[in-house]
Amino acid sequence: ELTNPVPLYVTDLPLATEPGGDNDTVATAAAITTPVVVNGRIEKEADLDLYGFEAKAGQALTIEVLGRRYASRLDPYVRILNDQGQPLRE
Repeated sequence: ELTNPVPLYVTDLPLATEPGGDNDTVATAAAITTPVVVNGRIEKEADLDLYGFEAKAGQALTIEVLGRRYASRLDPYVRILNDQGQPLRE
């Protein structure tokens, strides 16, 4: 018996899976190294997932959420913060 179609994302980039436990504050952000594909998950209503990485002024990065393209009902909100937790981009 077949199930509903399930989209797959294939990449040659390293994969970072969201760690168990708390990563919803700047102090507990999960450390990642770019380039990377992050596989996050929603654990509770209004869940936040923070990831910390090194970046230099003027460095170009692409940050993309694929949930909607894969028929997810997730309504993502991406914020880029500095190491003090202050917004750089929203």
